[in-house]
Amino acid sequence: MAHPDSVKLFRAYPYVVIMDSTYKTNMYNNPVIEMVGVTPTGSSFLIACSMIPTESEECYKWLLKKSGDILECTRASPSVFVTDRELGLINALKAVYLGVDHLLCRCHVNKAINAKVVATYKSESYKKHVMTNPESGWCHVIDAPTEQEFQRWWRIFCIKWPVLATYIGSTWGEHAAKFVLCYTDECFHLGNTATFRVESAHSLLKACSHLTLDTMWSRIHDMLEGQHSKIKKELEDSMSRPRITSRTFSLLQGNVSTMAIEIMEKELLKGLGLGIGVEDQCGHVLRTTHGLPCA
Repeated sequence: MAHPDSVKLFRAYPYVVIMDSTYKTNMYNNPVIEMVGVTPTGSSFLIACSMIPTESEECYKWLLKKSGDILECTRASPSVFVTDRELGLINALKAVYLGVDHLLCRCHVNKAINAKVVATYKSESYKKHVMTNPESGWCHVIDAPTEQEFQRWWRIFCIKWPVLATYIGSTWGEHAAKFVLCYTDECFHLGNTATFRVESAHSLLKACSHLTLDTMWSRIHDMLEGQHSKIKKELEDSMSRPRITSRTFSLLQGNVSTMAIEIMEKELLKGLGLGIGVEDQCGHVLRTTHGLPCA
C-alpha cells in the first residue's frame, strides 16, 4: 500500500529508507512492514507499508521488488536502507538492492547488548559500567571515529569483558560495518542511523488495528492526507521564511532547506573554533554523511 503523494515524496527525496515491522496492529496478527522516508526539513513520511504472512527472505524479496515497481526505483533509488537485525530482510536487501548501503539501527544494537549485560551479570547497575566505562566501555567501540581506534577499543573490550565479547562477536560481529561509527560515517545517511522514525508510522497503523483489510487502506489514506499537508507547509516555509543568522549563507535562502543551512552554520562555528587546526581535527564527515561542506 502506497499513497500517491507518498510516491511523489519518495521520488523527490529517495535518499534514506528506514524499514521496520510491527505486530498486533491488525486483526490478522500478521507482520506489517513499514518503509519511512525523510524530507529536507527533517520530517518523516510513510513511503509504503505491506502486510506479509511471514518474515522470510522470500517474502521480503517480494516486498522489495513490488515496492520498487510502485516507487519506480529505477528512476529514484535509495542511497541507504536502515533496519534492525532481521536476517531475512538483510539477505533480501543484498539480493534486490546490490550495491546500496545498508545500516543497522544503533539503538537496537545497544539495547540488545544492554539486555545481555543484565542477563550475564544479573544486575541493572552493570549496564552503565559496561557501556560507558572510560577505560573499556562499549561506547568507545561503537563510536570509534577511525578503523584503527575501533580495532584498539575492541581488543580492550575483549580483554575486560570476554563473555560479552563472545556474544557480540557471534551475533553482531559480521555486521560491524553497518553500525560502528567509523564505517557508517562513510555512508550518505543524512544523520539517520536508527529506526526510531518508524515509531510514528507504528502509531498510525495501530489506529487501524480493528479494521479488515478492505477498509484499512481507506483509513490509512485519510490519515496520510493530513501528514502530507503538514509536510507541504513545512517545505514551503523552509523556502520562504528566512531564519538565517549568518550572512555567509544568505544567498542560499530559498534554494536550500533551512535545516541544511542551520547544519552548515554550526559547522562554520566549529571551524572558526578550531582555527588553524581545523584541517586535522574536522574529520570531514559532513561531506559524506550529508553532502554538505564540512568545517
